[in-house]
Amino acid sequence: MNSKGLIAIGLILIIISQLLMSFGYEFLMSQQPIDYAHWALLIGAIFMFGLWFNLPINFSKNVGLTLMNIGIGGIVGMCTLDFMLWASHSNPEIKRKIFEIISNSPSIEYPFLIIGPTLFYAGISISTYGLFANFKWQVIIVNIGALMIGLGHIILNNQIVPVIGAILLFIGLLSIIRISLPETIE
Repeated sequence: MNSKGLIAIGLILIIISQLLMSFGYEFLMSQQPIDYAHWALLIGAIFMFGLWFNLPINFSKNVGLTLMNIGIGGIVGMCTLDFMLWASHSNPEIKRKIFEIISNSPSIEYPFLIIGPTLFYAGISISTYGLFANFKWQVIIVNIGALMIGLGHIILNNQIVPVIGAILLFIGLLSIIRISLPETIE
């Protein structure tokens, strides 16, 4: 499978993860035999590395995808924390202690729950800025989608907004990478 196919699968997995998360905390904790929502997000984020091979070289790509790579590290950490919470769901005391450790440790909470995921989506958005002249609506859709994912989770506390955002991210990015782009765009 080529990198465009992996990106498409990654974006579909991100949509699936946002959809599963929209069903709420109790649903997430009751997933069996694994935490499908966070595994989908983890694998989907890792597949976004393929953007390095599918976007033309320009300043915004280099800055954006570097931020995205840092954000993937944040997604990995966030998913690891969520896997521990999911695994401890049947033991409320351990789960409470994990929550307590996370909330009392800014060195865990900020990079893995706040900054990392934000950098992931912001990096994807920034990587498309250099393509605006040729892909106006696609770049706008990618940026609106990424913004909706972040706003839906962090500010609006609305679980449907991130699902719509993930769908917009999918539409915008696939509309850009489906076309054979030149190696560089000045």
